[in-house]
Amino acid sequence: MRYATMMKILSFAMTLLTIQGCAYNISEIDLRKYDDECVRECSKIYSDCISGGSAVGFMTETLRGCKEAFVVCTRTCPVKQ
Repeated sequence: MRYATMMKILSFAMTLLTIQGCAYNISEIDLRKYDDECVRECSKIYSDCISGGSAVGFMTETLRGCKEAFVVCTRTCPVKQ
């Protein structure tokens, strides 16, 4: 394979991985209705989960799992009065 073709394939693969990693962002979750202290605790757990890195598989799997755990955690928070 020619060098230029290999570079195009590599660039495409890297772009795909970058886009896939961005799909697991928690900023899109509406947390305004939940208790602030509880949300802070969930955020700390999420941060710890992310900083643990990928033990097995791709980082995107870790990001997805951490986001799902964050959503579950925040749904257990009491709703603000």
